[in-house]
Amino acid sequence: YIQEAAKSYNVNLVHSWSWMWDFIIMGAFVIIAVTILFGKKWIRIAPAGPIFLCGSAIILSLDAFFPYDTLGPLQYVVPYLVKANVSIIHFFHLGTAIAKQNLMFLKGEHGSMALQVFWPSAGVHSVIIYSLVMMAFLLKMNIAPKRKAMYFALGIAGTIGVNLIRIFSLS
Repeated sequence: YIQEAAKSYNVNLVHSWSWMWDFIIMGAFVIIAVTILFGKKWIRIAPAGPIFLCGSAIILSLDAFFPYDTLGPLQYVVPYLVKANVSIIHFFHLGTAIAKQNLMFLKGEHGSMALQVFWPSAGVHSVIIYSLVMMAFLLKMNIAPKRKAMYFALGIAGTIGVNLIRIFSLS
């Protein structure tokens, strides 16, 4: 039923649409559950779960309604990630790689291929979700603001590093 409703909203990526509804329902359930358990204090006690679930639902809705490279601001960083991946390929002498916007042309010992990278597969969504969840944790932590900023920046760098490894493993 949910997948057929996607047609009436002109959704191209039906799987993102279905997963979006999974996260909306799970997010609503968790919010209701923690509200019943903790009242209004749930926001200070257990914000990470609802923030993660609702943030994931928002990201999946963006993916469903604005697929591929139609959402310019989120697609903006992808060419830089593709160029970084090409640099890694050249550094390890794994073949020939050329970057052009979000396209990566590869030629290696198993032949040639082109890899097109869009913002969800580049991990932009994971950086956004990480930012939301870490802000919830860091706001609750009783540490110096400079240390919070350092933890946040290191986490962003680590998330981007993992995303580069993922793109590299695909290429």
